[in-house]
Amino acid sequence: MKTTTLCFLVQKDKILLAMKKRGFGAGRWNGCGGKVQEGESVEDAAVREIFEEIGVNVNGRDLRDMGYLDLSNESNPAWGNVSMFF
Repeated sequence: MKTTTLCFLVQKDKILLAMKKRGFGAGRWNGCGGKVQEGESVEDAAVREIFEEIGVNVNGRDLRDMGYLDLSNESNPAWGNVSMFF
């Protein structure tokens, strides 16, 4: 099972979304995020993924934990889990 992050950058009443280019959800608007690397916390992974995907530096202390999803589907019952942040 893979562990991933999903982050939505919010400023006042606006949310920054990115177009998913590949993999699950390709061609759709979404937040930034991706896989947590070995030895990395979910917060560190979120900060890294935001920078890699859109070039924005985020202070990990500013992330607000918004929940956790445990995802599965019929073809892959243990697809993964997602830590979500604003």
